[in-house]
Amino acid sequence: MTKIASTLPTDLQNEISRAGYYPALVTQIVEVALGGEQPLNYLVQAETTFDETIHRHLTVLVLTPTRLIAGHVDDSDDEDDDTPMAMGTTDAIPLNQIRAVGLTHVITNPAHTANHHHKAEEPTAELAEMTLAISWGGQSRLEMGPATCGDPGCEGDHGYLGAIMPDDLLVRIASAADGPEATAKALDFARALSAATVTGVGNSGGGFGRNAGVVTGQGTRDNIGAVALAPSGHGSGARARGVHR
Repeated sequence: MTKIASTLPTDLQNEISRAGYYPALVTQIVEVALGGEQPLNYLVQAETTFDETIHRHLTVLVLTPTRLIAGHVDDSDDEDDDTPMAMGTTDAIPLNQIRAVGLTHVITNPAHTANHHHKAEEPTAELAEMTLAISWGGQSRLEMGPATCGDPGCEGDHGYLGAIMPDDLLVRIASAADGPEATAKALDFARALSAATVTGVGNSGGGFGRNAGVVTGQGTRDNIGAVALAPSGHGSGARARGVHR
């Protein structure tokens, strides 16, 4: 493993080097985004996909006392240039601006989770997969479909119903692909991030940031907003209708 001069903690630097994907570049963009802050916890995930070509992607999440740093490095394809290229991007999100943290745990033998009186011959519960979905309002996607009135025989035009879904960051760690140590590390990071967003620095009122809602239509507030669009024949043009969830 090549030693890279860095101000990052040794454990984080070792994880980046172990991933083997442009570790010097990854280290550089993470250090710049940290701005001298001390990392409290981190998660590194390397992902390789196969299409017509091999595409590599590395995600580094670093939790500091005030921010979540999300770094990404990808292969950059330039058909007009044979020179290898990579693109590194970072987001630095204040903890009090994080709107939602969604965690999905996939457990094998769930009846034998911790605190269960376990017999030697019984299988143990294991974390097979961990998914983190983190939303801070940086990106959203709109999913739309035809609206109905509930009458299966109705042929009227009821416009469209849409939902604005947060689409900022999704990281999936699986024991089968990444190893049990990786899922254990993901769980540890999830605990730290959940605790940090409950007591986020600068978050008046506690919990997630006060401006956690998105506004859609005429005032829908939530990290998932719904919008209904009526056809132009139902009044003056299309109109948006906010739906609280």
